[in-house]
This record gives sequence, structure tokens and C-alpha cells, in this order.
Amino acid sequence: MMYRTLFAKYVQGIGMPLFQGKRPRMVLAMVFICICVVPFCLALVLPSEDTTGASEKGPPEIHDLSIINSDQRLLAYFSLKNGFTPEVVEALKSGIPVRYTFDVELLAPGFLWKKQLLSLQVPRVVSFDSLKGEYRVMFGPVVHRVVTVRTLNEAKRLVCDVNDVPLIPLGDLEKGVQYTLRVRARAEKSVSSLPFEGLMKIFSSWGIETSWYEIHFSY
Repeated sequence: MMYRTLFAKYVQGIGMPLFQGKRPRMVLAMVFICICVVPFCLALVLPSEDTTGASEKGPPEIHDLSIINSDQRLLAYFSLKNGFTPEVVEALKSGIPVRYTFDVELLAPGFLWKKQLLSLQVPRVVSFDSLKGEYRVMFGPVVHRVVTVRTLNEAKRLVCDVNDVPLIPLGDLEKGVQYTLRVRARAEKSVSSLPFEGLMKIFSSWGIETSWYEIHFSY
């Protein structure tokens, strides 16, 4: 009864000239639909803004570092947690590509210090096209390809989940020797894409760098 009274007052106050000659219950039903039902349906249909980048908390860290072996080579797998900081998301929304570099090193025991068997970089470059509303992730250098996705969350998975990184041939590993595999991640704005050289100095100090994350294994 309270809602019916409120709708009746609303109709009497501003809606009567529009609904003259119609039955009161019909008028109340039309007002109810306009005020309550239509906004609710629009909220269900319209897409919400993607704010997943702002929800990440904590410093960027390497997680889930592991190795497996194929028929011929040693392969590495790892992921970057909290890699899309608010600064990264803001740079992407501003049209500035962000370059991620994963440093991978394989070490063997040495007389005074560990001996480096392998050092490689796994690059990813992510950018946002505001006109098309899509993200582009570029891979390399072993396989050059570009993947286009619609959401920030999809772009994060492509950048931060790194799989099948080829290391050294299994024949180069000695049985019974304990090896160390370590990974770190770095991110910076891809200043080479900026239109003016002077802007490079402004963005050169910005960046992300994780600590080294390592595991030990024997073949």
C-alpha cells in the first residue's frame, strides 16, 4: 500500500497530464515499469567496466616455477603474480604499450661460484587499442605472433602465464648434479613507440622488477 500511495502521489504531481483518461492502476503499472523495471534490465544488459587490473594487490612476484622434459629438451613453466599494477593499467589505457621481459637462467655448481649454463629472455609486449576496445599481446623471439583479445583479464593471462620455455638439451645435463633454475620479471613502458623523443626521458624511470625466484633440481 505504501508503494501504491507513493506512485499515486508521483502521478498526481507530474504524471497526470500525460496519462489523462487512463485507469489509475494502469498508470501506476506504467510508472512502476519506467522507474524500477527498465533500469534493472539495463543493468543486466549493459557491460560493466573492466577493472580487474586495479584489483591486484601485493608486489609482483614469480610463482609456480617448474620444469619438465620433452623427448629432447628441458622445458620451463612459470607465472607472474600481480604483474598488472595500477601504473601498468593506466599506461595501457593511455595508449602506451608495456613491455614485459622474463629473464631465465640455468646454473650449475662451480668451484667458487655457480656456472651459468643458459641465459635467455622471454619478451611480451601488451598494448590497448582504444578505438577498437581490444588488447594486443606480441610474443617472441622464438615464435613471433600477435594475439588480440577483448578483456584485460585475457591479456593478463597471455602475458603472465609462460609455458614451454625451451632450455638446454637433456644430453647436456649430468646425472646426480644439482642445478638451479631462476627467473625474474621486468616491465617497462615501451618508450620506443612514443612519438616524441623527449617523452622517453619522462617514462624511462618507470618500471617493475621482481626478485629472482629459483628452484633446485637434479637430473
